[in-house]
This record gives sequence, C-alpha cells and structure tokens, in this order.
Amino acid sequence: MLCWYNFKVFFNRFQFILSNSAKNISQTRMSRKNKVATVTIALIDATIDDKLRFLQCRFRLGVEKCKSKVVKSNSPKVKWQELFNLNMYEDQFMLETTLLDKDGFLGRNLLDLSALEKEKTHQLKLDIEGDVADVKIFILLTISGTPLLNTVTELEDVNNAQKILEVKEENNSTEVGWLSVIVFGAKGLCAQDCYCVLKLINNRLQTHTEYKTCDPSWMKIFTFEITDITSTLEISIVDEKKVEEVGKIYVPLFRIKNGVKVWYALKDHTQRERAKGNNPRILLEMRTSWHLTRAAIRMVNPKETDLLATNVKVDRRLFARNINRARVVTKWTLDTLKLIKTCFEWESRKSNVTALIIWIIFCYFFKIWMLPLLLLIPFIKYRPQKYVLINFYATLLFHLLVSSRFS
Repeated sequence: MLCWYNFKVFFNRFQFILSNSAKNISQTRMSRKNKVATVTIALIDATIDDKLRFLQCRFRLGVEKCKSKVVKSNSPKVKWQELFNLNMYEDQFMLETTLLDKDGFLGRNLLDLSALEKEKTHQLKLDIEGDVADVKIFILLTISGTPLLNTVTELEDVNNAQKILEVKEENNSTEVGWLSVIVFGAKGLCAQDCYCVLKLINNRLQTHTEYKTCDPSWMKIFTFEITDITSTLEISIVDEKKVEEVGKIYVPLFRIKNGVKVWYALKDHTQRERAKGNNPRILLEMRTSWHLTRAAIRMVNPKETDLLATNVKVDRRLFARNINRARVVTKWTLDTLKLIKTCFEWESRKSNVTALIIWIIFCYFFKIWMLPLLLLIPFIKYRPQKYVLINFYATLLFHLLVSSRFS
C-alpha cells in the first residue's frame, strides 16, 4: 500500500509539471507572435423567439476570449449594449461567436475578419446556426490599432489625406460630409501604455498603444463619415493595463478649425476638472468637409441614436437631494420676501430708514438691463468655499487676531 501511495504522488507531481510546461510553452509562443490590431466589438442585441431564456454571448479570436453578462428575457429582442476589446495576432482572423442559454448551446457563427476593411466600423448582423432557427446577433465591429496603417510621418502624408478627403466629398451623394483627424500625440499623462480612442456617434476607432512613456506619439490619421453636423467628437485616452480613462475631451464639429494644430487640455470623466498628470494635453489637427444642403435636410430628420447609450434610471437619492434643495431655495425666497415686507411696515425705525435709503438709491441708479443681476444674489450667498475670490470674513478675523496679539 505504501509503494502504491508513493507511486500515485509521483505520478500527480509529474502530471502537474507537464501541465505547467505546456502552459509556459503556449505563453511563449503567443509572446513571439506580433499583435496585428485590436478588434473592438460592441454587442448590441439579438433577435430570438419569445421563449423565456437566460442568454449569454461569447466571443473567441484565437486564444483571446470574452463573454457578455447573462440577460433574462422573454421578448423577441434581447439587449446587451456591451463593449469588448480583443487582440488580433498573426494568422488568427476567425472570430467565433457563440450564443448560450441556461440549458446549453444554442448556436455559433464564424466570421473571417481578413475580409473586412480595417479602420472602419462595420454594422453586422450575424446569423447564428444551431438548434434555434432565425437567430441574429447585431454587433458593431471595428479593426483598428494597427501600428503601420494610416500613419503620418511627413507633410506629404497630410496633403495626401486632404486630397483623399476632397475626392470622397466629390464622390459622396448620401452622407453629409467627412471628418479627418490627425492624432499626433499627448504629453503629461498620469499613466504609461496608453492608446487614444475616437468616437463619433456609433463609429469608434483607436490608435495603437505606445508603451513605457507618458508622452506618447501616435502619429495616426483617421477618417469619419459625418451623418449629422451637430454631433460631437469624443476623444479619450485609455490606460491599457488598468483599462480606465486617463483623460477625455469633447469637440463639437462646428468648432473645428480646418488644418490648424491645436493642443487640447484633457479633463476627467465629469468634464469639470483637469485630468491627473503634469498638465495633460493632446495635439490634434482636424478637417471637416460637408455639404450645406444635405446638412440642412439632415437637421430636420431625427438624430442618429447612439446604440451603446442606455436609459438612465431615476436615482432615488439624487431625486431626494434635489427635492431638499428646492425646499431650501423656496424657504430662502419666502424669508427674503418676509424681510422685505417688514422693512416697509415701519415696525423698526432704524431698519425702515435704512431700507428706504437703499430703495431710493436703487431706484435712482437702476436700469432695466440690471434686472438679471438680481439673480446672482442666491449664488453669491450659497457659493462653495473654494470658489471664493476674497474671503472677507477670514480676512477680517485675521486682522482682529493680529491686532489683539500686538496690543
């Protein structure tokens, strides 16, 4: 029995060593392969029968895998609205999409990515072949982040891009116009290994990743089709390791200055404060070319909806906070009206004489255009402490303390 136990322990250790060596070999093989591009998949929805199901979608590209959340639904249209990024390596161009239910496998689809155009967002409806008939998955797929495609190295590349933009505008008969963006680089970022993502409604492109530097130089040029001239270009810089945004800006298409290099200061996700880092900024050069008549006609039609935008649910805490704020403002307004009323009822001679003098001076200098300035009174009274230019109370208290100390 003891010999059999020792043999079993030895066999388990030997099997463990072989499994680890196989994993190391596979990892070293993957590290030797070069990354070709980044595949961005926006999983929007799926059409299926009305049966109650717990659906999950999985994507596989070579050894790269990802899966969506499980959605419970009994409607013919199931929505996910999730975003995934998969690395594409050499000789790995087959994207496998699998649809699963709680009970098991429903169907699969194979898509050859080598046949798709790079640096362009494709709207695809994948036919799922399996046990359930007429199942389709709607995705937005983009192959971008290619380091050697659409790079800008010389002035001739910029001029050629401008000529291509003009040719596209002449041959175009359906879209409103075209947008060309040259992403030169960024400085002062708070993280290394960053890439830049550009999004215009449902079109999403990104640069390659610049490793081990806080001042990346991407030198990439991108082209977007403009369907609505009133839309906004969203530019964000993402840290590849932490998968979080380092900085973001929004540029309305109306405010673009054609052919001018501009440094844009990066902000955080709230767009109220500066992003972290040493004066983080990004250098861009943009050009827009659009048809006036088609843009005016497009303004009458409904705007193109963002397929990844979700309906914001009502936050009870935020709603209660706004109600309390409205109560405070209403109470302050009523107290102010009562104070004004008591100032003119001659209950106190000092307050009434002071109010009368202020009223006479106000009527003497008041003009109609000064009326909106009265709305600044509540903002001045309830201003945050950090936005005070001169804190008179603190200054007065400081002088009193200094005078009392020396006296």
